[in-house]
Amino acid sequence: MYVIVLFDTQDLLNTLFQAFEHLQQLELIKSMDSSTAKIQKEYQLMKLLLDHSQIMEALQKYPQCPTDVKQWAMSAFG
Repeated sequence: MYVIVLFDTQDLLNTLFQAFEHLQQLELIKSMDSSTAKIQKEYQLMKLLLDHSQIMEALQKYPQCPTDVKQWAMSAFG
C-alpha cells in the first residue's frame, strides 16, 4: 500500500520561514548584513552563533537528533 502526500509549496515555505525566524528569536543565528537595504529573507547571509563545543554538547544530550543534523555537525565540526 502506498500513500501519496501532496504538499502546498507556499504552506511549506511559510513553515520553513517560521522555523527560521524562531532560530533568530532564540538568537542562535543572526544576519551578517548590517546595511539598511531590504534583502529578501531567503537571500540573507546568516551567521551561526553557536560554537563547536555547544553543538557537540547538544548532540550528546539529544541522542534522538535526526541523522541529517548529526552528519552535518560531524562534517562541519568533527
